[in-house]
Amino acid sequence: MRPIHVNEWDGPASAAPAVLVHGTFSWALRAFEFQRALARSRRILLPDRRGFGDSPDLDRSQANDSSVGDDHGLEITSDYAVDAVDLLVLMSGAGPRGVHLVGHSYGGTVAMLAAAARPDLVRSLVMVEPCAHTVAAVGISFPLATCRGWPT
Repeated sequence: MRPIHVNEWDGPASAAPAVLVHGTFSWALRAFEFQRALARSRRILLPDRRGFGDSPDLDRSQANDSSVGDDHGLEITSDYAVDAVDLLVLMSGAGPRGVHLVGHSYGGTVAMLAAAARPDLVRSLVMVEPCAHTVAAVGISFPLATCRGWPT
């Protein structure tokens, strides 16, 4: 898969970075334009999900290719999972301390899937109005109880 586009706001490298994942009717810079002040305390990564902003469109053939997510322990069964794998690739290269992961709407569901697949990459998870009911409807399971130190 072609990599997604990631916008970045520089901040102190001493703090774990934050990754902000946008919802359906926006793209990263538009969705989070008022959060720029967060970069005073940490580096901010703003990925454009596939088909939004400067990222390539989703290749439909890859949405059903289970080998795409194998490296990250996530089975590709939906667009959510394709976006979650993109997020996992970004997070695994973001540094050894993990990331503070924030997702809005559809992005909240993607963040939840990524955190459940690789909790070792996540320091904290914030979901703003996630569409979690949709995840159950398409048959994706996310065992949050397996996430280290998270309340169940």
